[in-house]
Amino acid sequence: MRASNIFTDKIISAFVTLTLTSFFLCACGDDKSGSSNPADPVPADSTENTSIPADSTKDAAKDSTKDSTADSLSTEDDITHTISGYINRGQMEIGTTVVLRELDSNLNQTGVVYRGAILDSLGYYSIPDVKLTQPYVHVEALGKFNTVCHEIVRNSGEYFGPVEAYADIRKGDSIDVNLLTLMQATRVTRYMDRGLSFDSAMAASQAEISKLFMLDTLQEDFNKLNMGTSQSDNYYLLGVTVLIEGFYPTSNFENFLERDSWDDGLLGSAWKNAYNVANETDCFKFSENTQKFHYRVARGYARTYLKNIWEAKAKLGECTAANYNEIKSVAYDSTYLMYCDSSMWSYGSCKTLDKITLPAIIDTTPGKVIPGPYCTDTYYYWKDSSWTEADNVSRGLKLACVPQTAGTYGKSGKKCYSCNGNRWKEEDEMEPCDAWLAAVEKEKAKDEE
Repeated sequence: MRASNIFTDKIISAFVTLTLTSFFLCACGDDKSGSSNPADPVPADSTENTSIPADSTKDAAKDSTKDSTADSLSTEDDITHTISGYINRGQMEIGTTVVLRELDSNLNQTGVVYRGAILDSLGYYSIPDVKLTQPYVHVEALGKFNTVCHEIVRNSGEYFGPVEAYADIRKGDSIDVNLLTLMQATRVTRYMDRGLSFDSAMAASQAEISKLFMLDTLQEDFNKLNMGTSQSDNYYLLGVTVLIEGFYPTSNFENFLERDSWDDGLLGSAWKNAYNVANETDCFKFSENTQKFHYRVARGYARTYLKNIWEAKAKLGECTAANYNEIKSVAYDSTYLMYCDSSMWSYGSCKTLDKITLPAIIDTTPGKVIPGPYCTDTYYYWKDSSWTEADNVSRGLKLACVPQTAGTYGKSGKKCYSCNGNRWKEEDEMEPCDAWLAAVEKEKAKDEE
């Protein structure tokens, strides 16, 4: 059950007309110069098993501090908060409503609700004059967004979805909301249902997600991470945003969040998107859009992270001239096959894989039709020193028309065909086929005597 399902009232969309007076200029390039990020954020040869076991929160130990009476704030009239931060799911539409709800220590609503809106293209929001008696809050936004990987789609419903975050305002009034906090929100409630306190559940869920997505050196809490300000670790957030854009349509990601357990196999589309960015085979707008959105993120580090996570999840090994045309399945999905083209692993359609594999088949009997090694509904026959795809008639007759089979007849259903050495010709009557097949059977019987 998604975390936001505990809230009974729907998000109210209220769009405001705003004029942006300034834009942040992004100084981040595709190179790694001028950044405090580590040079090698994720070991390229990491093989650690990052699968999350089924219902991984079930063994969480109960935390005796869960219902602490210290979970209350001063009610003095002069204590107010300005809750602000960045909403990052690609680029959220300006004017999107942001809703803040106060919660008790069990994440139940207290009835205190405040609303604000996304104020600029970086996703910045601010909710002033917030008075709370509890330290726990839930911040949520639901609306359109432009993706990092693809063309900007402002008037389409293709890219629409939620982002949410839990936070303890005793850790500061700045609360960032992003795809990591969205995933965390779905896990926090599970941990708390099993007896953990809010703080323990937040820490456990961050550790769980960090392991799955290989956020090895991340120091910030998820709800303190954004792409609108320069942060040493925010390339992880850009990388995860790209990974999640592998889920299309966006409802597929929502379905993923509903699952009791997460593992590498469920994230195949995310790992494929990592491959696309690392090898520039898709996600063609990655550099253009991150600059256009004025993200203050080192794109070079995000690319390195995506390359490393792909290699770790796929576990294909090296691709060189030495293993040219080797075909392997990725570690997270035995049905997803790739081949080595001598410089990189490439996705191969079943026909591409057939062409790689067929030369190893030595049975070249003239006219013999065989099923494809990978395309099982495609058939081939040997002709002119190469394998040729069989047409529907040859498939039905289980014999191809080649010079060596000229003069033969074949019967498929209620149709009779004759081979002229080049192609099958349909006969008007069934008699030639019946006579031919009868003669063939007679010869077989004679040979057996």
